[in-house]
Formats: sequence, C-alpha cells, structure tokens
Amino acid sequence: MGCVVDGPGLLSEADLGAFCGDGRKFRCCRVTAIMPEPEIVDALSEEALRLAQDTRTAAVEGAA
Repeated sequence: MGCVVDGPGLLSEADLGAFCGDGRKFRCCRVTAIMPEPEIVDALSEEALRLAQDTRTAAVEGAA
C-alpha cells in the first residue's frame, strides 16, 4: 500500500495493492478501479482471492 504520490512506484512490481488518498486499486502494474476508500479493504480481499484462484488454475493447466 502507498499514498497516491508514491504508490505507483512502490507498487510497480506488486501483484496487488492500493494507493490511498484517491481510492485507486492496483493489480499487476495497472490501476483496475477507483473507489471510495472505505471499500478498498473488501475490494482488495476479493481481488486477492481472484488472484489466488488464477494462480491455482494456471498451475493446474501448466501441469497438464
């Protein structure tokens, strides 16, 4: 997590994060949503679950 000024640099190699100050949610080096700050924790939790599922799916497909 980072502020809106430093967030893009701090999160440049992160899989998931948020810039607080303007409510931007970030996944895999790009902004995916802008939302009210009180919604960020729930949105990040949902995105983390999706990211984990995508990772599991890719691992299973790679093993096949």
